[in-house]
Amino acid sequence: MMPGVDPRQLAEAHRIGRNIKAVITIDYTEQKSTLEMSSDIPEAAALIPNMLSQFAEGLATQLQAFFAIRGEIIEKGKK
Repeated sequence: MMPGVDPRQLAEAHRIGRNIKAVITIDYTEQKSTLEMSSDIPEAAALIPNMLSQFAEGLATQLQAFFAIRGEIIEKGKK
């Protein structure tokens, strides 16, 4: 168990997360990757925008901290 993580919250995240499908595509020719998340379950689908945002912020933080890479996050279609 991770320190500071509520086991009940983690169990709930797993319950909902089981209904989300993720596909990561790496295109070496174009030097880019994409993450797609989807769900047919409305409760899970409603969480995807926040999950994508958290993933992008976390990745950006790691790129800057470990490699001093600077850039931007471009959001499209956010409601």
